[in-house]
Amino acid sequence: MKRNMDLVREILIHIEENGYLNGDNQGFLGEKYGALLWAHTAMMENGKILEYSNALVLNDDTLKSATAYRMTWTGYDFLETIRDDGTWSKLKKLCEENKSGLSINTILETATFILRQALSGL
Repeated sequence: MKRNMDLVREILIHIEENGYLNGDNQGFLGEKYGALLWAHTAMMENGKILEYSNALVLNDDTLKSATAYRMTWTGYDFLETIRDDGTWSKLKKLCEENKSGLSINTILETATFILRQALSGL
């Protein structure tokens, strides 16, 4: 199985918007990606972008404890570099043009380059 960095980005955005990801709140991600979703969360946990932990979940006005994926500090930093749709599109285009894979390091370096270019024009 190949990593799908679009899915990684979608997972991070989902967790930022919802606070966590588990079987109860997977929503369209589960419908769109199925088992790939959970394979990627496991890879992201291994890469220290997510952590699997107990979370307090508000469901029907009842506070429950549930196990869920939550984003780590590194995950938030990574999302900061890829959140913007324009930056994400430019980053993927640059990597495709240069036949470069979308590893986390490549993404961070390329996103930093794009950001520096944008800031130098200010």
